[in-house]
Amino acid sequence: MSEFIIILVAIWTYPILGFLLFRFTKPNEVIRNRIIGTVTGISITAVIGYLVNVSTTSTELDWLFFTIPYLLISIFLWWVFYNNTKAFKSLAVFGMVLIFGLGYLLGTVGILGIGLTIGEYQTDTETWFDNGFIYKETSLGNAIADYRGKRVEISKTLPWLPILEWEVETKEYFGRAVYKNRLDVEFNSDKKEFYLSTIDQFKDSTEFWTDTLKIEQ
Repeated sequence: MSEFIIILVAIWTYPILGFLLFRFTKPNEVIRNRIIGTVTGISITAVIGYLVNVSTTSTELDWLFFTIPYLLISIFLWWVFYNNTKAFKSLAVFGMVLIFGLGYLLGTVGILGIGLTIGEYQTDTETWFDNGFIYKETSLGNAIADYRGKRVEISKTLPWLPILEWEVETKEYFGRAVYKNRLDVEFNSDKKEFYLSTIDQFKDSTEFWTDTLKIEQ
């Protein structure tokens, strides 16, 4: 739920924050430039982290970083709008109508779609193991989807820097057994292997499901 709120707040407030930045920092461009530089730096860091599969160990902080590029886009559009060139103003207005309009549309009539999309990236289960390994389990699909399963992600962090993590293994499983049940997980620290299993009871039948994830390092 917190991820959903973060996305909605970003959609609704970032265009306004971009306007307020240029509206109230006009007398002090030094402060304005520092804010823009900070937002730009965070946006670049967030994009690079996404591309190389490096993130923080806080889900809420990850989603907040994920929205910052939208704030940078909002600031850029207002920067173009406040340019003295008439052609730039017209271009900025077109960009605002297109980008902000789409954002507010998604934040109102498309709110269900946002919820369903975010649902496939919300971690259901997170377990920390020895040697800095983090196990994450995410449900895939929903009641109206034509597929159902789970995504399993194994990340690694450092004891002296537990705020950062990077993905070392990910795998998706599909089927009733893995979608319906939480997976049992055991970790062999010597072999660096994760043993996954679950049991699914269906009427008079029983399904035993197992798999092994070996971490290559």
